[in-house]
Amino acid sequence: MTFVKVGAEFIGTYILMFVGIATAIVNQKIHNSETLIGCAGATGLAVMIIILSTGHISGAHLNPAVTISFAVPLYIAAQVLASICASFTLKGVFHPFMSGGVTVPSVEYGQAFALEFIISFNLMFVVTAVATDTRAEEKKTEEPKKKEETKPEETKDEAAVPAPPPAEILLKVFMHCESCARKVRRSLKDFPGVEEVIADCKSHTVVVKGEKAEPLKVLERVQKKSHRKVELLSPIPIAPEEEKPAEEEKAAPEEEKKDEPQIVITVLKVHMHCEACAEEIKKRILKMNVTTNMRLKLIINSKAKAWPYSTEGTVTPPLING
Repeated sequence: MTFVKVGAEFIGTYILMFVGIATAIVNQKIHNSETLIGCAGATGLAVMIIILSTGHISGAHLNPAVTISFAVPLYIAAQVLASICASFTLKGVFHPFMSGGVTVPSVEYGQAFALEFIISFNLMFVVTAVATDTRAEEKKTEEPKKKEETKPEETKDEAAVPAPPPAEILLKVFMHCESCARKVRRSLKDFPGVEEVIADCKSHTVVVKGEKAEPLKVLERVQKKSHRKVELLSPIPIAPEEEKPAEEEKAAPEEEKKDEPQIVITVLKVHMHCEACAEEIKKRILKMNVTTNMRLKLIINSKAKAWPYSTEGTVTPPLING
């Protein structure tokens, strides 16, 4: 990992030196048409691009002064080597026109030293203050603590309880090699409710994880795609209740009992002066529209003037009386 960071620092320094010096050379070559603002803008954009691309790897020091403040000596070697390589590259590109990138002071040495000191102080002050200040992180950590303190105890208990693992479906499938296991896994790829599939060809078991996965549908899917016999080990499907058919069977005899005709016995007292009258009454009753279950019984008393008789069947008494 150290070589990666040193390499990132080398690349960043090389880009910065090449862009900054090349901008100054081109500006002088085209008679100062870029102006000082153009040179500063090009260098600033180069620094921004380097920080965005290599800052998460090496920190993008790009300057031995920054590297010394963070005590990373390997970066100094990479920065010096990158500067030398950028200089030779520029020499090969712009030779013999090379006066634009030469940093020769245009004032006295004392004034140049004071300017360099002030500029370097401002640079290091800003870089170290931003890079080493931990107050922003402390504020970020304090805000969640305050929110947790304001929450009731119930929410703390709920947060402490870990989320339950996804439901598992255990299937038994005969798999003689790893290829069969891959085929089973592919059969459940993107299946609704399935989050993860673990197939073990040695134990011939398939574990399907997913809270919304339906065991019976998963079973049918594996059977259809793998053309193998699949057995559902868990969860065991609940057998349908058989109480309703029993209730229907109980209700059926009751209905049959209700359909049975009721036997009605009617006893009438009729004045009959001879046996012919009794026969006439019998014929009239037999001609009535009654059920076949009707049985007529005549009880004749030859000594009495009244000839009582009785009927047994579904016929109603008013019908006979009329």
